[in-house]
Amino acid sequence: MNHKIIIFIIALQVIALFAIELYSKMLTNSLKDSQNGDDKDSKECIDKLNHTFLTLKFCIWNISHVFIFFIYCLILKPVTLYDHFLIFMLGVVWYSMQYFARKDTVGNIQKCLNVAYDNMIHPRLDDFIYNILGQLLYICYIYFKQLHQ
Repeated sequence: MNHKIIIFIIALQVIALFAIELYSKMLTNSLKDSQNGDDKDSKECIDKLNHTFLTLKFCIWNISHVFIFFIYCLILKPVTLYDHFLIFMLGVVWYSMQYFARKDTVGNIQKCLNVAYDNMIHPRLDDFIYNILGQLLYICYIYFKQLHQ
């Protein structure tokens, strides 16, 4: 596995962390700008990516984890368990960066029940499940691709 690509991916994760922070600030600013008497008084409530599907605590942010880790596998082409472990560790790096870079903000979702993340800046442990689902999706993709060759 190419370690230069892994370092490049970690650099992209740092950029993504800043982008999510900017997105969070944009949502907070849009709340301050709107004075329409809406009950939704937190960025988590107006974040369209945070809205759950049906009654599951599952949202577009979760789908992005699956998609990103599938893409990581397409790029890195893991073959061995060790290769997959390295990709899993990219998730650990992401979680750690997000955990240490987070602001001491508290989500306010008391009035919006249909959201997955209480605070979009704070990482959740179930993100690892979605990361692994992305890797499993890749394994299924490779399996079915080999069946048709």
